[in-house]
Amino acid sequence: MKRIFVAFIVIVASVAVGLPADEVEVTFNRDYVRRLIEEVYNADSVVHVIMFSAGYYPQYPRGMNDSLYDALAYINRQGVEVKLILDQSDWNPSVTRKNVQVAKHLHELGITEVYFDPPDVTTHCKVVIIDGKIVFVGSHNWTYYALQRNNEATVMIVSREVATMFEQYFDQLLRVSTKTLPTVR
Repeated sequence: MKRIFVAFIVIVASVAVGLPADEVEVTFNRDYVRRLIEEVYNADSVVHVIMFSAGYYPQYPRGMNDSLYDALAYINRQGVEVKLILDQSDWNPSVTRKNVQVAKHLHELGITEVYFDPPDVTTHCKVVIIDGKIVFVGSHNWTYYALQRNNEATVMIVSREVATMFEQYFDQLLRVSTKTLPTVR
């Protein structure tokens, strides 16, 4: 009981006080991917991604997806750690199919640290953590429609404290994820 009470006090204090942020920037629609690519190119050491749905579209060469994947491949070649966790769905094979296609494309670009969550859990996050200090979190999937057509909103938060919380979450998900490409029907 004492542990529960202490945990409750810590949670309430965190919410009441809030987490410090050096900067908060709201991005809408197409501005998200432009801003994200800019921050990816500025990464010094680590880019971690948790993404529900990503897409690779050979029919749209030089589209926003290609530009984003090229940025990740470039920094990966420069020695920046790039790891992604993608959703694997036991109820929505189209999401899994898209994510497998992206994983294969990223492997071709040299990014080999692509993981899949357990199929019985939907990882619906859309999170990017850069250098343990920048977090993008919001509604943008990495699909053609989300990046080029939909109305979407994502917040960029510059905060070591917030990034630490998301890194801990990333590590939790990574522990139960696998590099094995899912078989899709």
